Amino acid sequence: MDALQEITQSVLSASSDAVVIGGMFAVATAYGLFFGKGRIVSLILALYPTALIFELIPYFKDILGTVSGTSSDVLVKAVIFVIILLPLHFVISHFIFTDFSFSRIRKTFEAGILGLSALVLLIAFSYRVIDISELYNFSSGVDTLFASANFFWWLLAPFVALTFLRK
Repeated sequence: MDALQEITQSVLSASSDAVVIGGMFAVATAYGLFFGKGRIVSLILALYPTALIFELIPYFKDILGTVSGTSSDVLVKAVIFVIILLPLHFVISHFIFTDFSFSRIRKTFEAGILGLSALVLLIAFSYRVIDISELYNFSSGVDTLFASANFFWWLLAPFVALTFLRK
């Protein structure tokens, strides 16, 4: 219980983390509201194969060898990740046929849950796949939450949300 209170205190005390996480959440939720439920679901589903393909790119070290500086490495990795993500997102979105309900409250709630799911995946992948610590270093509370021991559960959480929002 003390560990949970310590995590909560460090997350809430780190205002810059709250702004970054809140901004990412707002962007993901706005994406869902603006483009629809099918697009945000396809984005969430496209993140999984993108991370796998990104990890298995042959000669990736040779590509990064031409870039000097650590922050440039992170930016190159992020650009390559997005280049892989966009076509997969486009292809998967053609197979997802779902939309939000007509109720404004339910639509906002579902977009928030799906935005939170996308946010969780992006933060989890930022720790394991791209390692953005050179650009932005989260506080120790967020580091503890997204540690490698919990990585599996963070990957499973969006599927739980998709299960409950499947209609």
